Amino acid sequence: MGDTVAGSWTRTIAVAAVLVIVFLGLAVLAVTGQLGDLRYANIPLIRPYPPAGYYQNPFDPGDRSDLIDAAQASRVKADLVADGQAELRAVEAGDISLVAQADTGKAATCGAANRHPVQAARA
Repeated sequence: MGDTVAGSWTRTIAVAAVLVIVFLGLAVLAVTGQLGDLRYANIPLIRPYPPAGYYQNPFDPGDRSDLIDAAQASRVKADLVADGQAELRAVEAGDISLVAQADTGKAATCGAANRHPVQAARA
Protein backbone atom coordinates (compact mmCIF):
# COMPACT_ATOMS: atom_id res chain seq x y z
CA MET A 1 0.00 0.00 0.00
CA GLY A 2 2.86 2.37 0.79
CA ASP A 3 4.38 1.84 -2.68
CA THR A 4 1.17 2.95 -4.35
CA VAL A 5 1.08 6.22 -2.45
CA ALA A 6 4.78 6.88 -2.93
CA GLY A 7 4.52 6.00 -6.62
CA SER A 8 1.55 8.25 -7.17
CA TRP A 9 3.25 11.18 -5.43
CA THR A 10 6.36 10.69 -7.54
CA ARG A 11 4.29 10.72 -10.70
CA THR A 12 2.33 13.75 -9.49
CA ILE A 13 5.51 15.70 -8.77
CA ALA A 14 7.00 14.69 -12.15
CA VAL A 15 3.88 15.85 -14.02
CA ALA A 16 3.80 19.07 -12.01
CA ALA A 17 7.47 19.69 -12.86
CA VAL A 18 6.81 19.14 -16.56
CA LEU A 19 3.86 21.54 -16.45
CA VAL A 20 5.95 24.18 -14.68
CA ILE A 21 8.71 23.82 -17.31
CA VAL A 22 6.17 24.17 -20.14
CA PHE A 23 4.63 27.21 -18.46
CA LEU A 24 8.03 28.84 -17.93
CA GLY A 25 8.96 28.14 -21.56
CA LEU A 26 5.77 29.84 -22.78
CA ALA A 27 6.36 32.74 -20.40
CA VAL A 28 9.90 33.24 -21.74
CA LEU A 29 8.61 33.18 -25.33
CA ALA A 30 5.88 35.69 -24.46
CA VAL A 31 8.28 38.06 -22.69
CA THR A 32 10.84 37.97 -25.51
CA GLY A 33 8.16 38.55 -28.15
CA GLN A 34 8.83 35.28 -29.95
CA LEU A 35 5.50 33.68 -29.08
CA GLY A 36 4.00 35.15 -32.27
CA ASP A 37 6.65 33.38 -34.35
CA LEU A 38 5.03 30.05 -33.51
CA ARG A 39 2.39 30.64 -36.19
CA TYR A 40 5.21 30.35 -38.73
CA ALA A 41 6.56 27.17 -37.18
CA ASN A 42 7.25 24.37 -39.63
CA ILE A 43 6.10 21.09 -38.12
CA PRO A 44 6.46 18.45 -40.87
CA LEU A 45 3.45 16.17 -41.43
CA ILE A 46 1.39 18.14 -38.90
CA ARG A 47 1.62 21.78 -40.00
CA PRO A 48 4.10 22.51 -42.77
CA TYR A 49 5.00 26.16 -43.31
CA PRO A 50 4.76 27.56 -45.87
CA PRO A 51 1.73 25.51 -46.95
CA ALA A 52 1.92 23.35 -50.05
CA GLY A 53 1.71 25.41 -53.23
CA TYR A 54 3.16 28.54 -51.64
CA TYR A 55 6.63 29.81 -50.82
CA GLN A 56 7.98 32.78 -48.95
CA ASN A 57 8.67 35.93 -50.95
CA PRO A 58 12.46 35.96 -51.49
CA PHE A 59 12.49 39.74 -51.94
CA ASP A 60 11.11 40.35 -48.43
CA PRO A 61 12.64 37.73 -46.13
CA GLY A 62 11.78 39.77 -43.04
CA ASP A 63 8.02 39.34 -43.53
CA ARG A 64 7.39 35.64 -43.05
CA SER A 65 3.67 36.07 -43.77
CA ASP A 66 4.36 37.33 -47.32
CA LEU A 67 3.61 34.16 -49.27
CA ILE A 68 3.55 33.73 -53.04
CA ASP A 69 1.26 31.32 -54.84
CA ALA A 70 3.53 29.01 -56.83
CA ALA A 71 1.05 28.61 -59.71
CA GLN A 72 0.63 32.37 -60.11
CA ALA A 73 4.40 32.86 -59.92
CA SER A 74 4.97 30.32 -62.71
CA ARG A 75 2.38 32.09 -64.91
CA VAL A 76 4.09 35.45 -64.33
CA LYS A 77 7.49 33.91 -65.04
CA ALA A 78 6.27 32.39 -68.31
CA ASP A 79 4.81 35.75 -69.35
CA LEU A 80 8.05 37.60 -68.53
CA VAL A 81 10.14 35.03 -70.42
CA ALA A 82 7.85 35.33 -73.47
CA ASP A 83 8.08 39.14 -73.34
CA GLY A 84 11.85 38.98 -73.00
CA GLN A 85 12.11 36.69 -76.00
CA ALA A 86 9.98 39.09 -78.07
CA GLU A 87 12.23 41.98 -77.07
CA LEU A 88 15.35 39.99 -77.93
CA ARG A 89 13.92 39.20 -81.38
CA ALA A 90 13.25 42.94 -81.86
CA VAL A 91 16.82 43.83 -80.88
CA GLU A 92 18.29 41.11 -83.12
CA ALA A 93 16.19 42.25 -86.07
CA GLY A 94 16.82 45.93 -85.31
CA ASP A 95 13.09 46.60 -85.66
CA ILE A 96 11.55 48.37 -82.68
CA SER A 97 8.03 47.73 -83.99
CA LEU A 98 8.44 44.09 -82.90
CA VAL A 99 8.68 45.24 -79.29
CA ALA A 100 4.95 45.98 -79.37
CA GLN A 101 4.38 42.21 -79.11
CA ALA A 102 5.81 42.27 -75.58
CA ASP A 103 3.77 43.70 -72.73
CA THR A 104 6.86 45.06 -71.00
CA GLY A 105 8.14 46.72 -74.17
CA LYS A 106 5.12 48.89 -74.85
CA ALA A 107 6.80 51.90 -73.23
CA ALA A 108 9.50 51.81 -75.91
CA THR A 109 6.94 52.35 -78.68
CA CYS A 110 5.44 55.50 -77.13
CA GLY A 111 7.93 57.87 -78.72
CA ALA A 112 11.49 59.11 -78.57
CA ALA A 113 11.06 60.53 -75.07
CA ASN A 114 10.59 57.03 -73.67
CA ARG A 115 13.43 55.41 -75.60
CA HIS A 116 16.38 53.83 -73.94
CA PRO A 117 19.49 56.06 -74.33
CA VAL A 118 21.14 53.44 -76.59
CA GLN A 119 18.07 53.34 -78.85
CA ALA A 120 17.94 57.16 -78.96
CA ALA A 121 21.61 57.29 -79.98
CA ARG A 122 20.97 54.84 -82.84
CA ALA A 123 18.04 56.86 -84.19
